[in-house]
Amino acid sequence: MLRFSFNAVDGEGKQQKGYLDAENEARVVEHLRAQGFFPVEIREDKTGRQSVTANTRLRGKKKIPLADLRDFTKSFGFLLSSGVDIPTSLKLLVDTGESAKSPLVQAIERSIDRIRKGESLSASLLKADIEFPGFYISMLKAGELVGDLAQSAKLLSDYLDLTVKNREKIKSALIYPAILSAVAFSTLIFFCIFVIPSFRPFLETSGAELPFFTEIFLWIGDVMSNYGMYLLVFIMALILISIRFFATPRGKEVLSTFLLGLPVIGRLIEKSEIARFCRTTGALLHGGLPLLEAVTNACDVVQSTSLRLKLSSAKEELRRGRKFSDILIKLGGMPNIVIELTKVGEATGRLAYLLQDTAGLIEEDVQRKAERLTSLLGPGITVVIGLGIGLFVISVILAIYSANDAIFL
Repeated sequence: MLRFSFNAVDGEGKQQKGYLDAENEARVVEHLRAQGFFPVEIREDKTGRQSVTANTRLRGKKKIPLADLRDFTKSFGFLLSSGVDIPTSLKLLVDTGESAKSPLVQAIERSIDRIRKGESLSASLLKADIEFPGFYISMLKAGELVGDLAQSAKLLSDYLDLTVKNREKIKSALIYPAILSAVAFSTLIFFCIFVIPSFRPFLETSGAELPFFTEIFLWIGDVMSNYGMYLLVFIMALILISIRFFATPRGKEVLSTFLLGLPVIGRLIEKSEIARFCRTTGALLHGGLPLLEAVTNACDVVQSTSLRLKLSSAKEELRRGRKFSDILIKLGGMPNIVIELTKVGEATGRLAYLLQDTAGLIEEDVQRKAERLTSLLGPGITVVIGLGIGLFVISVILAIYSANDAIFL
């Protein structure tokens, strides 16, 4: 990828300078416009200064919770389908919003005047001070071009609703194992700090040689008692540093590579990302976008850096006129069902529908395997807890037996 320096202005005329990593200058322009900035000057930079990737949002843009965006889009699509015009629909949504101070409501309210002056909805949202996803803007733009914004809003709300539900399922499945792990860890720390050290005077006066595991638990207790606060500060600092690092482009790339390299889990993540790509591409095609533009915007919803770069290479092949199914075969790692249904879609002219159906099949498979994995996680953690507590009890009993033997001998 090449590095470009840019000088751009936002909708209010404020200047923004920085550096972007992208395949070409057109990609930089596309990214800046998607973030609501208007490019003034773009140059290739070879100084090696720090930059952000073309999929990173620029500073100053707030991210919208997907659940809020879904609710807004669903209500907006319903109003448009009922025959209400765009400015009136937006005004109704602003007036009935639960929180007048929410960034989304404020951004929509500021967009109404621009729309009444003749600006399109997609162009107006680009100038907002919050970040609307690139595929979201593209879908609205496609609806405006074909004259069916209500249908585009419905497709977007369905897509966002499915995305939110899948995320909630994953969070719900991980709550029990997380609580169980926290309780187990806290219990073992409590035993090491307060329980085993209470036996120390008795064990030391007996003069007995302590078992290996008892020595380990006593050592952990000493460390936690004497350096517990330092360890807590160190762990908190490590967590904060990790969060900041993984928020950077380099950190995201490292984390993505690590997760994709994990056995079983890595393949599930990759399949989930491929399903998201297929669903977004299909939705954008259904909304009226050409294949090249649909693929370009669909790449932005892929969170894995390595997979996104691989899928982004498909754009150049599409520009050369190659068939989409042949490109997917060349990329490698694609599930066979994606390739086969893409071939059928190209042959029948139903690529948009079949890509969305493909995404549904992959998501069902991923969800089924993820549920099986999380269902095994709870019992697995329980077994580990049992082993830890059992080891603790055995170490105490062995220590007591050793002390008794030393006293009576």
